[in-house]
Amino acid sequence: MHRVGLSALRAVGLGLLSSLAISVSHAAPDRFDGGDALVSAGAAITQKLAYRHSFQTADFDPGLLALRWIEAYAGRFTVPVLFSPRLGHQVILEKEHTVADSSGSGRCASFALVVEHFAELSAVDRDRLAQQGLLPVVRIDRAAFHACLESHHSVRLTATAVMLNHPAEPGRLAFSRPMAIGAGTGAGGF
Repeated sequence: MHRVGLSALRAVGLGLLSSLAISVSHAAPDRFDGGDALVSAGAAITQKLAYRHSFQTADFDPGLLALRWIEAYAGRFTVPVLFSPRLGHQVILEKEHTVADSSGSGRCASFALVVEHFAELSAVDRDRLAQQGLLPVVRIDRAAFHACLESHHSVRLTATAVMLNHPAEPGRLAFSRPMAIGAGTGAGGF
């Protein structure tokens, strides 16, 4: 009887976890064409991530930044693109290797943007913990995509998974996951 109860609890728990992640891998790619294709595709990425902060500008749009990194760096890596304890979060880019598309005319890569939201703390505690690298992460937003950049004027974008307001695992801290640069970061990379 006890074993059945645990199995039922696990099934309910897994069901709840899967309901938090919205899988969209069956969606057809969105195509962005024209002089503002890169900016429009970047805005679509940022919108899926539900990233709305007062400091978001054309200079810092997480979606556009991710696409620019795909253009510039061929390798696989995980890197923080914004660390802002004062604003209560950090943005991390996880990028796979960039490869040529089937026509050979574009560059494609799978990637995810992750927003780690920090615990609400007093300014003094926040600054102290930030300097020590011990800021607790309480919530995570993650949006994964596959993008093909045929040029600055043509982008194909497919959202593969979106997970918003997911509770962080207990004990997770800012920078607790190692940032990595994989082999093959050439093509003008690091």
